[in-house]
Amino acid sequence: MHKEQSQKKLARQLRTLIQNGETLKAYELFSQFDDEVTDIELLLEAGKCNYFQVKHKEAIGFLKQAHDIQSDHSEVRQMLWSSYRDCRMYDEMLELTAEISKNILSTAELMMVYRAYLGVCDWHKARQYQQQLIELGKDGKIDANMLPALLIETCALPDIDQASVRDLHCQFGTTLFNSRKHDMPSSYPAEKNLSGRMKIAYISADFNFHP
Repeated sequence: MHKEQSQKKLARQLRTLIQNGETLKAYELFSQFDDEVTDIELLLEAGKCNYFQVKHKEAIGFLKQAHDIQSDHSEVRQMLWSSYRDCRMYDEMLELTAEISKNILSTAELMMVYRAYLGVCDWHKARQYQQQLIELGKDGKIDANMLPALLIETCALPDIDQASVRDLHCQFGTTLFNSRKHDMPSSYPAEKNLSGRMKIAYISADFNFHP
């Protein structure tokens, strides 16, 4: 019981660090753990710790164990799919994609299936999900962290009308603005004719949630 509780506690600590963007600290903390990992949530977070340090093969090891414990755990499936893709294990990625497509649990998984078929140039299968995803994006039903990938992978496809591409970009801009409203100064918009230099910052498309 103590072992199970300690693994769950560590999993919560790792998740908090990763959610706060402190992926290296999470990896270093997990590296101090020298016991066998048996808890599914700790297996998931261990997979993330390795994934965000570009240790995809190590991530796959933990995530496959988690998938064996619970094959319909959506977050496990998403992280395992991403690890296969980034490790260029396309056969394994497509095998998992076929499994997910039989029981899609979320919009994120729907998008993964679509991206998998786009990634291997299976246009016929990709188009089965394309219009549905575009409509979900335009309606604001796709997570802001996932929208950049959809924008990148659809903007060059010739069979998508440019109005839809524009609407997707507008939706992303609105989502980004709303997610950062709390960071704006109370005097926003700023007064005119301010002296000094303007600081311009770059915001990564996935809000810094990447290796």
